[in-house]
Amino acid sequence: MCSLVQAEEVTAAGNLCTAQDVIGSGVLLNKAHIGDLLEITNAGSYGYSLSPLLFSGHAAPEQILI
Repeated sequence: MCSLVQAEEVTAAGNLCTAQDVIGSGVLLNKAHIGDLLEITNAGSYGYSLSPLLFSGHAAPEQILI
């Protein structure tokens, strides 16, 4: 039996209240399902060291070291 993975073109956006809070636009990814996670390995200002802490009341970003 052959399993085909469906892909879709998506725009990944952050949770900030600015129109420029787009991580990627027109990106082809496997179709997401409830509970799936998206790993962003180079997050720039989304990382703890560069993020505007407490911006608009947001909690500090979580860091997971692998």
